[in-house]
Amino acid sequence: MSNLQISANHRILVVDNHVEAHEDICKILGSVNPAADADDQSTNPAFELTGVSGTNEALEKVVAALKADAPYAMLFLDLHARCDGESLQAITELWRVDEKMQMVLCVAGGDHAWVELIGCLGYSDRLLILKNLTTFSRSFS
Repeated sequence: MSNLQISANHRILVVDNHVEAHEDICKILGSVNPAADADDQSTNPAFELTGVSGTNEALEKVVAALKADAPYAMLFLDLHARCDGESLQAITELWRVDEKMQMVLCVAGGDHAWVELIGCLGYSDRLLILKNLTTFSRSFS
């Protein structure tokens, strides 16, 4: 049996103009330590979080990360109850640039927002839609 090493990607990009959202994600993940020992990643993964306030800045970060051969594994995006064309275009563009990136979309709107998102983006194992990040994080407290 060969000794195959798989490097884990714990890089996460948080797109929200509220600092509280960044703090909530830190609470959910439990361990945020970009300087963690690589050998300790298997038993105690540490996450490297980068926060930006908008989708344009997120796109710049994703492109730069890919160029540096250090892609983000996941992106958290709070849509603040809006599923407008601009948001959907941004999501589509982010996936066009990095087709492997997983996304967590937070939509405070009703069920119609979820249906609209699925209708536009389709079903994907790279997509998780949450109703409210703050409520979700409280369940981990």
